[in-house]
Amino acid sequence: MNRLPKPEFSFEGHIWLDDGFLPEALVAKLRELLPKQQAMSQDEAARFLRCCAQHVQLLCAERELSTPAGQVQAELDNVAIKARALLQALRALNGGTVSTFGAHWDYLAFGSAPPVELSDEAKMHRCAEGRFLGATWDLVADLEASARYAIKQCNPSRQAKLSELYAKDLTKSVATDYREIAGRLPPYSKETWFPKFMATLGAWEKLNLKCGRALVETAIRAIPPIDGANS
Repeated sequence: MNRLPKPEFSFEGHIWLDDGFLPEALVAKLRELLPKQQAMSQDEAARFLRCCAQHVQLLCAERELSTPAGQVQAELDNVAIKARALLQALRALNGGTVSTFGAHWDYLAFGSAPPVELSDEAKMHRCAEGRFLGATWDLVADLEASARYAIKQCNPSRQAKLSELYAKDLTKSVATDYREIAGRLPPYSKETWFPKFMATLGAWEKLNLKCGRALVETAIRAIPPIDGANS
């Protein structure tokens, strides 16, 4: 009698940041768009472009790990269906079956040489007959309800908004790094360099994000000020 191996239900991704993640041709275009008459040395410009590459790499990694909303819904729906089926099977047990299960479960939990080792969490539900089955019912019922709720919250139509959120987050990150290096936030008004910079960066084939001027302004205005001033 073999137990299924327990999967890992959490994920923490780790990647090595690559300063050269962006292609040289794109980096050259971006460098040409940087302001020429402001206090930013060549070293500072190079540092800023490296920061841009890292932000893009992190964003690309996040997008690769994301799961389409339709797939999420299908997988959660499968869990909910199977959870309901298990509840129906538990509900169909008669008294004799419950007693027989309880006796054998008790041996697995506390016998001298059980063929299957139950978890410590399961062993906590000894005592009253049917306590383990009752606790299992509650957990499975909660699992079904939680899966159903998550399905309703995961609307595939919201996927269309993800690109805009990605574009805003990228713009905020790039603008914040620029402020750290140059001492001020980049401009967002029409015909200034930064909206063109972000449009060029966002248009890269691996990003395909629309970083228009209005979006750039919204993103920059959302950046918290330093010492009460957003200069």
